[in-house]
Amino acid sequence: QTLMTFDALGTAVGQNDASGLAIDNNIYKEGNGSLSFDIDPTLGGSGMASIYITGNWDFWTVLNQVGVFKLQTWLSSTNITDVVMNLMTDATNYYSLTATDFDDGSAFSTGLNAWKKLQFGFTDNIVTGSPNIKNITAIRFDFVLDATFGSAKVSDFRIDDLYTVYPDKLDMGYL
Repeated sequence: QTLMTFDALGTAVGQNDASGLAIDNNIYKEGNGSLSFDIDPTLGGSGMASIYITGNWDFWTVLNQVGVFKLQTWLSSTNITDVVMNLMTDATNYYSLTATDFDDGSAFSTGLNAWKKLQFGFTDNIVTGSPNIKNITAIRFDFVLDATFGSAKVSDFRIDDLYTVYPDKLDMGYL
């Protein structure tokens, strides 16, 4: 199920080291655009670039049916250690779901200037406070920079097509 196609900026804002958010109608994976942004380590000094999107979501079904979130990404630098998807009820109550490689198991180093999917599941999530999975009011994607990222701004990171996937149901037969 598609959650966001990033055809419009909507409520998305950059935080920490993220800047220059814009819709790119030339390079995208699904729909009519992707969300393009720059990472400038001199902005926040936090070691991460964050994309913060407000809305209202109920992800009970995703949790209950062992679903996962998938996000198309375009990395302009592979000096990223992980990407964290925070599902937030508010600033102190949230789930953190972490991707340390692409959904096919390949390292971030294989994803330079190409569309690759990230996968976020509840299996190893970190819970901060007491979030309400039926009342998620913001999603924040944190691109965590590694020590070799450097101090120069890197342009044209992109995200596109946030969607959910569920496992196939298995019918067991008895002999």
